[in-house]
Amino acid sequence: PGVPKEKVAIDLEDNVLTISGQHSEEKVEDGEKFHHVERSYGSFRRAFRLPEGVSAENVEAKYNEGVLDVRVAKPSPQTPKSTRISLN
Repeated sequence: PGVPKEKVAIDLEDNVLTISGQHSEEKVEDGEKFHHVERSYGSFRRAFRLPEGVSAENVEAKYNEGVLDVRVAKPSPQTPKSTRISLN
């Protein structure tokens, strides 16, 4: 929360979903005999390995009032293929 939408990036590469961003804040307080400025800033990055079969089309993200909601659709289960090999 508190990170602007423009400073958040979501990437999917080689089944790794990466969420990164930067935040900065500045507080200025002026009094009769003082001037106080407080700055804080930093960056974050989180990476999650997704199951095989997830494609970028199955990932959707929404940003609402400072909350990021990322949803990944489950990949359809793949049945193992069996092939009969003939003997010569």
